[in-house]
Amino acid sequence: MPARRPRPRRPLPNDADNERLLRERIARNARMYAIHESMVLASDWAVFEYPRPRPGLHDPEAEPRRARDQGVRASIRESALSLIEAHDWDPERYDHHEKMVAEAHHLACRAAISVGMPAEAAGANAAWAVSPAATPVPHRDVTDQTKKVVAVLDGLTAAEQQTVLREAAKVVQCDVQAH
Repeated sequence: MPARRPRPRRPLPNDADNERLLRERIARNARMYAIHESMVLASDWAVFEYPRPRPGLHDPEAEPRRARDQGVRASIRESALSLIEAHDWDPERYDHHEKMVAEAHHLACRAAISVGMPAEAAGANAAWAVSPAATPVPHRDVTDQTKKVVAVLDGLTAAEQQTVLREAAKVVQCDVQAH
Protein backbone atom coordinates (compact mmCIF):
# COMPACT_ATOMS: atom_id res chain seq x y z
CA MET A 1 0.00 0.00 0.00
CA PRO A 2 1.48 3.37 -0.98
CA ALA A 3 2.24 5.86 1.76
CA ARG A 4 -0.34 8.59 2.26
CA ARG A 5 0.74 12.11 1.59
CA PRO A 6 0.07 14.52 4.42
CA ARG A 7 -2.58 17.13 3.79
CA PRO A 8 -1.29 20.64 3.36
CA ARG A 9 -2.28 22.75 6.32
CA ARG A 10 -4.12 26.00 5.85
CA PRO A 11 -2.76 28.91 7.78
CA LEU A 12 -4.83 29.84 10.81
CA PRO A 13 -6.89 32.99 10.25
CA ASN A 14 -5.91 36.06 12.17
CA ASP A 15 -8.33 38.40 13.95
CA ALA A 16 -8.82 40.59 10.87
CA ASP A 17 -9.73 37.55 8.78
CA ASN A 18 -12.16 36.35 11.45
CA GLU A 19 -13.89 39.72 11.60
CA ARG A 20 -14.12 39.91 7.80
CA LEU A 21 -15.56 36.40 7.65
CA LEU A 22 -18.07 37.24 10.38
CA ARG A 23 -19.16 40.40 8.54
CA GLU A 24 -19.60 38.43 5.32
CA ARG A 25 -21.61 35.71 7.07
CA ILE A 26 -23.88 38.24 8.80
CA ALA A 27 -24.42 40.14 5.53
CA ARG A 28 -25.15 36.90 3.63
CA ASN A 29 -27.73 35.86 6.24
CA ALA A 30 -29.27 39.35 6.14
CA ARG A 31 -29.52 39.15 2.32
CA MET A 32 -31.30 35.80 2.52
CA TYR A 33 -33.69 37.15 5.14
CA ALA A 34 -34.34 40.29 3.07
CA ILE A 35 -35.23 38.20 0.01
CA HIS A 36 -37.74 36.25 2.09
CA GLU A 37 -39.06 39.44 3.69
CA SER A 38 -39.52 41.10 0.28
CA MET A 39 -41.90 38.29 -0.71
CA VAL A 40 -43.85 38.68 2.54
CA LEU A 41 -44.07 42.47 2.17
CA ALA A 42 -45.15 42.22 -1.47
CA SER A 43 -47.93 39.84 -0.44
CA ASP A 44 -48.93 42.17 2.42
CA TRP A 45 -49.12 45.10 0.00
CA ALA A 46 -51.28 43.09 -2.42
CA VAL A 47 -53.66 41.96 0.33
CA PHE A 48 -53.84 45.52 1.70
CA GLU A 49 -54.89 46.93 -1.69
CA TYR A 50 -57.07 43.97 -2.72
CA PRO A 51 -58.49 42.45 0.49
CA ARG A 52 -59.21 38.74 0.67
CA PRO A 53 -62.81 37.60 1.15
CA ARG A 54 -63.83 34.88 3.55
CA PRO A 55 -62.70 31.43 2.40
CA GLY A 56 -65.38 29.75 0.33
CA LEU A 57 -66.64 32.97 -1.24
CA HIS A 58 -65.97 34.11 -4.81
CA ASP A 59 -62.76 36.17 -4.95
CA PRO A 60 -63.05 38.83 -7.68
CA GLU A 61 -59.78 40.45 -6.55
CA ALA A 62 -57.61 37.33 -6.93
CA GLU A 63 -56.08 38.30 -10.27
CA PRO A 64 -55.30 41.97 -9.40
CA ARG A 65 -53.87 40.80 -6.05
CA ARG A 66 -51.62 38.25 -7.77
CA ALA A 67 -50.48 40.85 -10.33
CA ARG A 68 -49.65 43.37 -7.57
CA ASP A 69 -47.77 40.72 -5.60
CA GLN A 70 -45.66 39.65 -8.61
CA GLY A 71 -45.20 43.22 -9.83
CA VAL A 72 -43.73 44.68 -6.66
CA ARG A 73 -41.79 41.69 -5.38
CA ALA A 74 -38.68 42.32 -7.50
CA SER A 75 -38.58 46.07 -6.82
CA ILE A 76 -38.83 45.53 -3.05
CA ARG A 77 -36.12 42.86 -3.21
CA GLU A 78 -33.73 45.05 -5.24
CA SER A 79 -34.24 48.03 -2.97
CA ALA A 80 -33.82 45.89 0.17
CA LEU A 81 -30.66 44.24 -1.13
CA SER A 82 -29.10 47.61 -1.97
CA LEU A 83 -29.85 48.83 1.58
CA ILE A 84 -28.41 45.61 3.04
CA GLU A 85 -25.23 45.90 0.94
CA ALA A 86 -24.72 49.49 2.07
CA HIS A 87 -25.32 48.67 5.75
CA ASP A 88 -22.40 48.13 8.14
CA TRP A 89 -22.83 44.63 9.60
CA ASP A 90 -20.44 45.09 12.51
CA PRO A 91 -20.05 41.77 14.40
CA GLU A 92 -19.91 43.72 17.67
CA ARG A 93 -23.39 45.14 17.08
CA TYR A 94 -24.98 42.05 15.52
CA ASP A 95 -23.61 39.39 17.84
CA HIS A 96 -27.00 37.61 18.04
CA HIS A 97 -29.10 36.28 15.17
CA GLU A 98 -32.19 38.07 16.51
CA LYS A 99 -30.47 41.46 16.21
CA MET A 100 -29.54 40.77 12.59
CA VAL A 101 -33.08 39.60 11.75
CA ALA A 102 -34.61 42.69 13.36
CA GLU A 103 -32.28 45.02 11.43
CA ALA A 104 -32.84 43.16 8.13
CA HIS A 105 -36.61 43.34 8.70
CA HIS A 106 -36.35 47.08 9.38
CA LEU A 107 -34.29 47.60 6.21
CA ALA A 108 -36.72 45.53 4.12
CA CYS A 109 -39.67 47.57 5.42
CA ARG A 110 -37.82 50.80 4.60
CA ALA A 111 -37.15 49.46 1.12
CA ALA A 112 -40.82 48.54 0.59
CA ILE A 113 -41.98 51.96 1.72
CA SER A 114 -39.40 53.61 -0.55
CA VAL A 115 -40.90 51.84 -3.59
CA GLY A 116 -44.41 53.01 -2.69
CA MET A 117 -45.92 50.54 -0.22
CA PRO A 118 -48.16 52.22 2.38
CA ALA A 119 -46.63 51.85 5.85
CA GLU A 120 -49.86 50.41 7.27
CA ALA A 121 -49.82 47.59 4.68
CA ALA A 122 -47.05 45.70 6.53
CA GLY A 123 -48.63 42.75 8.31
CA ALA A 124 -51.85 42.72 6.25
CA ASN A 125 -51.68 38.93 5.77
CA ALA A 126 -51.18 38.28 9.48
CA ALA A 127 -54.03 40.67 10.35
CA TRP A 128 -56.34 38.88 7.92
CA ALA A 129 -55.33 35.46 9.27
CA VAL A 130 -56.41 36.34 12.83
CA SER A 131 -59.55 38.21 11.77
CA PRO A 132 -63.04 36.70 11.64
CA ALA A 133 -62.80 37.02 7.83
CA ALA A 134 -60.33 34.09 7.80
CA THR A 135 -62.92 31.59 9.05
CA PRO A 136 -64.50 29.62 6.21
CA VAL A 137 -68.08 30.35 5.23
CA PRO A 138 -70.17 27.43 6.52
CA HIS A 139 -71.98 25.55 3.79
CA ARG A 140 -75.69 26.09 4.29
CA ASP A 141 -76.71 22.45 3.72
CA VAL A 142 -74.11 21.20 6.19
CA THR A 143 -75.28 23.70 8.79
CA ASP A 144 -78.90 22.60 8.37
CA GLN A 145 -77.92 18.93 8.61
CA THR A 146 -75.90 19.59 11.74
CA LYS A 147 -78.88 21.33 13.37
CA LYS A 148 -81.11 18.34 12.56
CA VAL A 149 -78.60 15.85 13.99
CA VAL A 150 -78.15 17.90 17.16
CA ALA A 151 -81.93 18.10 17.60
CA VAL A 152 -82.20 14.31 17.32
CA LEU A 153 -79.27 13.67 19.68
CA ASP A 154 -80.57 16.10 22.30
CA GLY A 155 -83.55 13.86 23.00
CA LEU A 156 -81.43 10.73 23.60
CA THR A 157 -79.50 9.41 26.59
CA ALA A 158 -75.70 9.28 26.42
CA ALA A 159 -75.69 5.54 25.64
CA GLU A 160 -78.26 6.03 22.87
CA GLN A 161 -76.20 8.93 21.46
CA GLN A 162 -73.11 6.69 21.31
CA THR A 163 -75.08 3.96 19.54
CA VAL A 164 -76.44 6.41 16.96
CA LEU A 165 -72.98 7.92 16.38
CA ARG A 166 -71.39 4.47 15.99
CA GLU A 167 -74.01 3.46 13.43
CA ALA A 168 -73.51 6.74 11.57
CA ALA A 169 -69.75 6.23 11.66
CA LYS A 170 -70.14 2.78 10.09
CA VAL A 171 -72.12 4.34 7.26
CA VAL A 172 -69.47 6.97 6.54
CA GLN A 173 -66.63 4.57 7.47
CA CYS A 174 -64.85 6.52 10.18
CA ASP A 175 -64.02 5.99 13.84
CA VAL A 176 -65.94 7.48 16.75
CA GLN A 177 -64.07 7.57 20.02
CA ALA A 178 -66.01 7.60 23.27
CA HIS A 179 -65.34 10.57 25.50
